[in-house]
Amino acid sequence: MKLELQQDNQVKETEVRIRYAQMDSRIDHMVTYIRQYDHCIEVSLEGEHMTLPLETIYYMDCADGRTFVYDQSKVYECKQTIRQLAENLADTSFVQISKNCIMNTSYLKSFKPYPNHRLLAKMKNNEKLIVSRKYIDQVKESIRRGWNA
Repeated sequence: MKLELQQDNQVKETEVRIRYAQMDSRIDHMVTYIRQYDHCIEVSLEGEHMTLPLETIYYMDCADGRTFVYDQSKVYECKQTIRQLAENLADTSFVQISKNCIMNTSYLKSFKPYPNHRLLAKMKNNEKLIVSRKYIDQVKESIRRGWNA
């Protein structure tokens, strides 16, 4: 694969072109990954509403009926449920790891076995998340597809 980067100060919007002989799963995966950069999630922090780009989010979880979104160092609140987020983030680098948690595999540093046939996922910000056994196959498949670049 050949990669060419070109800086142009006249460009108002970043443009990505992918030239290929034939569409395959690797190209499709690359396109899906790049498209994530167009998506944001509406969140709030200390009463201030904002949009958070997907690529900055490490994981999301739900506690006491409230959904929280975590980036490298901050915790935001989101009005969407984990179920809604999981549906909206299908075919992205996000994967559900428990009934109440979705993880961005792009920020997955490592994982290891954990008691009761679960996994302990360590994120690049050193947060530790538990992957329920029900979701282990989905996480492994996401990693095989290469989401944790």
